[in-house]
Amino acid sequence: MTKAYLKVFHLTFSCCDRAALGSSKGRMSSKASARCETGRPSFRPMIAFSIRRLVTAAVSSKLPVRPRVTRVIPPGYTMESLHVRKSGLPPVVDENTEILILGTLPSDKSLAAGQYYANPSNDFWKLVGAALSQPFDDLSYENKLALLKANRVGLWDAFHACFRPGSMDKDMTEREPNDFTVLKSIAPSIRLICFNGTGAAEPEESLTPLGYETCLLPSSSGANRRDQAGRLNCWKAAIPASARRQ
Repeated sequence: MTKAYLKVFHLTFSCCDRAALGSSKGRMSSKASARCETGRPSFRPMIAFSIRRLVTAAVSSKLPVRPRVTRVIPPGYTMESLHVRKSGLPPVVDENTEILILGTLPSDKSLAAGQYYANPSNDFWKLVGAALSQPFDDLSYENKLALLKANRVGLWDAFHACFRPGSMDKDMTEREPNDFTVLKSIAPSIRLICFNGTGAAEPEESLTPLGYETCLLPSSSGANRRDQAGRLNCWKAAIPASARRQ
């Protein structure tokens, strides 16, 4: 409603209000009294009330309306599943481990299986097998870990726990980093820590003061296959350093 309409309503209401309602003490004006004496019903109070409502509605329509916030639940999830705390797996290291590969936190499939990189869509075992020139594909999980340890390579994650619906790193909240100081006692030979993707590199600032070298590797995620040759070259350049010294 434009300002012109509001002005007309205001003037009309003022005239009708004075004519029908009279002075501030509630007495009717002389013109209103004269017309009422004719016996005709006066509609001016009703008109004034209607105009008042129109003006109030016009002014109210100019006020900002706060939008209603609705939380969208992704398909396949419930409200409860959006806020579930998930904890990682224990480190796979020993006194001979020299290279530690850190992920972020195991996927839901890996957590359910109690195994690192149990999701077949993740290329970790293919990459580490090619880097070490070792056959990991047909081995059981226990034998895979034994072969990693034989090559002085260990596994762990950057985070001990977090809240995360599904398995996507971008959905992680309230992340709790692992206590990396324990590595000095359980794996004193570690000299290099490799981050499996940028998400796993978040605790790098806390690892450098402990005397560790660090290296960022392209993520082994199946969604990161745009440059597979370049990714494999990075893994080969970082991981076999310990294996060649055996």
